[in-house]
Amino acid sequence: MIRKFVILLTLTLLLAVNFSIWSYVNNPLQVQSWTKTTMGVTYDPLRKQDTQTSNTFPSAQEIENDF
Repeated sequence: MIRKFVILLTLTLLLAVNFSIWSYVNNPLQVQSWTKTTMGVTYDPLRKQDTQTSNTFPSAQEIENDF
């Protein structure tokens, strides 16, 4: 009977330690909210293989997939 109690107590302790470590590591980062005005956003649809000199440009579907 004591052996089962010790095993149960050990498993409970290991579970508590495991959960504590997991919750400490996976703590979400608290970032201050952004309150300034965004003046604009830039977007360049060109990829490595696309160049203006060789007249290769991304298709409309590729640009749509980016968004």
